[in-house]
Amino acid sequence: MAQAVRDAVTSTGRIQAVSRTPVDKREELELEPEQILESAADAKLTMENQAIAALRANTMAKLTSEDGMPWYGFQLALKGYLPEIDDRDQFAFNLVPRTLSEIFGGPQNVAWEAYTHPRTRKRWVRRKR
Repeated sequence: MAQAVRDAVTSTGRIQAVSRTPVDKREELELEPEQILESAADAKLTMENQAIAALRANTMAKLTSEDGMPWYGFQLALKGYLPEIDDRDQFAFNLVPRTLSEIFGGPQNVAWEAYTHPRTRKRWVRRKR
């Protein structure tokens, strides 16, 4: 996973698709364990930040509408800006609260809220009123 995340971010900082081929273990043995973790953490953070920025630019109209948008729709949009990594669905799901907090400038129940939409009975997200 660490190598896949590092590979997902190119030298220019842009996200690219990654294959799920096994990693050559010799490459990882050349680095100290702390270096591997730091490098993977940096790549993961870069990947998250790029996905958040792209999503912010493309979903603000829906998010700031009266109803907001479905949680799952937001999660799918976020997933679309992530590279092909293992557990991409779960990764996107876990990133939803952080993304909304960054977009709206505050934590859940202060700047944004998740609520059950009265018509669809599904979980939706919107700017806190």
